[in-house]
Amino acid sequence: MGAGILVVALLATAAETTANNHPIQSMFAPGLKDLSLTTVRKEIHIEELNKISRDYANAYRIGRSKVMLKEPDKFRMDARVGFVKFEYVMNGPRKVIRTPLTKQFDDIGTDPGKRLGPLEVGLVTPGALIGYDVEHVGCSTEEGRRVCEYKLYYAHNHERYELVWIDAERKCVKKRRLYTLMYGKYKMELTYSAPKQVGNLWIPTVIEVRNAEGKLAGITHQQEIKLNPGLDDSLFKL
Repeated sequence: MGAGILVVALLATAAETTANNHPIQSMFAPGLKDLSLTTVRKEIHIEELNKISRDYANAYRIGRSKVMLKEPDKFRMDARVGFVKFEYVMNGPRKVIRTPLTKQFDDIGTDPGKRLGPLEVGLVTPGALIGYDVEHVGCSTEEGRRVCEYKLYYAHNHERYELVWIDAERKCVKKRRLYTLMYGKYKMELTYSAPKQVGNLWIPTVIEVRNAEGKLAGITHQQEIKLNPGLDDSLFKL
């Protein structure tokens, strides 16, 4: 084997070893069974949010909400829009949106674009990966901390995907970029910061969203975080 070929082979082996040392399973939030927290909108720029989508902008108008999730695939959000209270509940492949006068059911299957879960609050768990095919991209050092990057393909359509950067020590998301069907163009970027330790879990307390132009569209704070409070399954009944 020539020297050049040998160097290439060694580099390829090293790259493979690095990837194998950082499977996304090693980034799972430790010990997370269920979680509750309160989200509070601290800054809203509707014009910039509309560049992401009008639906996303409308959802972002919710000033305060209660979020509950339970592994592997249960999620609930209680909030008010004006004087109207509504509930969003996802349980497995189905979800319902309830108001005092209406109920809207939807079969969502395993399509990540229709599901909400731990990634929304900045955590990775087995349930968070339902509907994704995962590829390890690489690791780097940022501000003295190891950060690993993963590409999460939508399993039913690999033209859609997300890039996720995870703090390898604290096991929480640092950044998440969502791409559109137009390959190579992202539609929004979420930055997760100011992680707080709750038990053996680190969870971001500030989430900033930017549109494809890099313009700040909104800031959300996560408060009143409770790890493994023992949420009853009845909370997620459809």
